[in-house]
Amino acid sequence: MRILKPSKITATVLMTVCFVGCSSTDEGGNPVGTGDLPDATQEEQEASIAKSAEARTEMETVLTTGVHDADEIDLDQLDFGEADRLYQEAIATDPNNTEAQFGAAVAHLLALFSDADVRAVQDSIDAFTEDEAPAANRVAVLALIPAKMAQQALENPLTVSELQATVNEEIIPAIDYALERLSIVETDPEFVFTLTPEMIGEDEDAVEIDLGDVYMLDAQLRLLKATLLVTTAYDFDFDYEGNYEWLEEYGSNENVLRHLIRMDKTGTFMTLKSATSMQNAKAQILTAISKMEMGLESIRAETDDQDDDLITRADIEDLDAEFDLSEEGDDTPLFFREIRSTDDVLSKAREALDGTVEIEADFDADEDTPKSTIVFDLGKFFDEPIADLRALLPYHTWHPELLGNRNFSDELVVTDASGVALGSSPAVLFPDPSFGGILSNISTNQQLIDLFGIDAEGVNDKDLLYEIGIVEYRDGGLIVTNTGGGGVEVVFSASVGEDFVEDHTVLVAAGAQGVDVVRSEFALPVSGDEWLTYKVLRDGSEIFADDLYMFGNIYLTISDDEVTIESADHGVYYDDPANPYGSRTVEIGG
Repeated sequence: MRILKPSKITATVLMTVCFVGCSSTDEGGNPVGTGDLPDATQEEQEASIAKSAEARTEMETVLTTGVHDADEIDLDQLDFGEADRLYQEAIATDPNNTEAQFGAAVAHLLALFSDADVRAVQDSIDAFTEDEAPAANRVAVLALIPAKMAQQALENPLTVSELQATVNEEIIPAIDYALERLSIVETDPEFVFTLTPEMIGEDEDAVEIDLGDVYMLDAQLRLLKATLLVTTAYDFDFDYEGNYEWLEEYGSNENVLRHLIRMDKTGTFMTLKSATSMQNAKAQILTAISKMEMGLESIRAETDDQDDDLITRADIEDLDAEFDLSEEGDDTPLFFREIRSTDDVLSKAREALDGTVEIEADFDADEDTPKSTIVFDLGKFFDEPIADLRALLPYHTWHPELLGNRNFSDELVVTDASGVALGSSPAVLFPDPSFGGILSNISTNQQLIDLFGIDAEGVNDKDLLYEIGIVEYRDGGLIVTNTGGGGVEVVFSASVGEDFVEDHTVLVAAGAQGVDVVRSEFALPVSGDEWLTYKVLRDGSEIFADDLYMFGNIYLTISDDEVTIESADHGVYYDDPANPYGSRTVEIGG
């Protein structure tokens, strides 16, 4: 596709980056009050044009001083409030001033983006989406892994519910305000708004925004609104008693597991708050599709010089060529091979949302098996939203009491509906194999397993906490048993919680069994993926010393003549996580 000029890239950023963040709306959340507008007098028209010019100058000043001439952009210092106010004055004087209507939409959203709470919403979205998507076999338990949420919560004092409130109370109303302004602009077939060099950088050429671009901007705002509606339709807050203090101990395996179980089995985490928001999200997507179609039609019909246009006819032609899948092979489903242009993409998207579509493909990625067909009903995700997303997870049980034992595969177990651990067939069972009716022709677990070629044999023999990303490293303690005739001192150095403990001494009496010299002193384990250095003294003299990479508990048995060390072996663990421990014995004084 043809590369846009730098000025066009800058203009596009200006027009889109602000839209992550007040008029009335109807019950569906759509702008109202866009019917016939009163005609202004000649004097009012002139006054509105003058006020609009003031607003433009103000916006140029803010962008020049705060962005283009600034050594470093400080969003807290970018104040578009005055430009927003001036544009609103202009449209109050003459509602038919479409340049002012468009300017008001842009300035209002730019002003919103200067708000710290609104930027926190964007930071959160970035934190949740910056990593690559997990493998397909992890999707079923993704709801149990709030690692990115945890990271953001530690960096930002706002709770998820507070971020959602910001979306509902500030961002979505601002988007609705902008959509109302744009709906008025869209009634003007001669509309043109010029982004001046002062707005996009003095070294750049002016860029023309016309009606087709407005339709495209309208569509992007609606897609953003749909995304925000979905993210606020469910309870994603993972607080404990109204705060995130539990995250301060996030590195502890025990703490992570305890709170994941809480979120999984109790409370309202991942439950639906507003079915109306989901239904409105679908309506916004469908309207966005229509707006994009109108934008394509408008741009294709343009007869003006295209050099200064934000989106040109040539851009659309290049996009059509990119989307033409007619020459794709049989590996591409027929549904997609029917696409010849950008319009076809939009038509297919509408078809997928408005009804069911059949997709025949090699879903199990096995070329030796025939292709299968899924009948997708994507609209059901919005029309009949799932009441509790946790219900999509396979049946499972937690055993936190087994976390510190020598078996690394028994703390999380997949089960049948009654809680009985599964063997090799079936290896996994889902309460709803159709996933809320989205896979409308799937009614049994066996159909789902066959369709995707799910090979989950022996899944309960694996370390599921590691496989699905809940626990990457195993914390542990130093468990000491003293069978000798006298007491010993164990002196250790290690990272415990957020602190490094150096040369800490614990007395272990003769006959003591299974004393965790770390947890008994600090109520926390040694952090996984860290080294533990320790030595054993008897009568003040060192009889044994060692250092080990922490991977689960380390067991030390001390007799009068020898020391036996039992620790998990990484090589053995990968083959048999249920029995990862090996042992070695060292003679004292040998």
